[in-house]
Amino acid sequence: MKKIMSGMLLAGLLTMVGNGYAQSEAMRPLYVKENKMPELFAFEIGALGSYVQYDESLNKPGLDLKRSEYIATPYVRYGAYENITLYSALPISYMQSDRLGNEMGIKDLVVGMELLAYEYTYKYPWVIPYIEVTFPTGNENHSAPLQKIDSSFGYSLGQCNGIFGIAVGTTVEDVYHYILDGRYEVNADDKGLFSGAACFIWDLSDRFSFLAEAKVTEEPKNKVYSGVPAYFNGGLSYSPTESLCCTAYGGTSVNTAEEGHGGLKISWIF
Repeated sequence: MKKIMSGMLLAGLLTMVGNGYAQSEAMRPLYVKENKMPELFAFEIGALGSYVQYDESLNKPGLDLKRSEYIATPYVRYGAYENITLYSALPISYMQSDRLGNEMGIKDLVVGMELLAYEYTYKYPWVIPYIEVTFPTGNENHSAPLQKIDSSFGYSLGQCNGIFGIAVGTTVEDVYHYILDGRYEVNADDKGLFSGAACFIWDLSDRFSFLAEAKVTEEPKNKVYSGVPAYFNGGLSYSPTESLCCTAYGGTSVNTAEEGHGGLKISWIF
């Protein structure tokens, strides 16, 4: 926690040295932040539709219980200042569970702020500290009996959490993007959780890009699986225009209840 807070303070000091020049485009990865933000007073609206398959057997021999979850997550991002973006998202899910039956409802409301604290020149080394707050609008029973960690966003259900994070990235030859992202989630699992993620993005052309990312988290208190939880995600992004972006995702995990996921995100900036 102290290291992350120190990093955020350093990023804040770097703001005095340089202004942000983030591209006015939609973020493509799910596990990390990217230096793509709406311009001043511009909006980005979009939705992420996803499907996740879980094992509800709690790693017990002889059980074969499954859960399928379909999630629609509308969101909005706003360029509040030259290098500050505000955002909010509200996931809505439909669950088919061998244990709990079929249920539909909303998950936790998310609000957050991203600060492009430092960027040497356009599209080159950059630092983005960010903060998120999740409000307990969701039903934490929807996560039972699984670990209360969402595969894509890392949020717990049914309690107010705060997330402090920092992302650092760079671009090589205007084509290859490398990003590292570390975060600490307050109140998650009753004690807080650290997680870290890495992402590689390859711009195949002006319109197409490929991404691969991975995330690891601390073992939660209510751990059922031995080993460090790790999530993997890949995607292909297509931008038919400068303001419209569509990204398809797919991936899986190890040492968690998730057996696989897929999704489609559509974003529009105006």
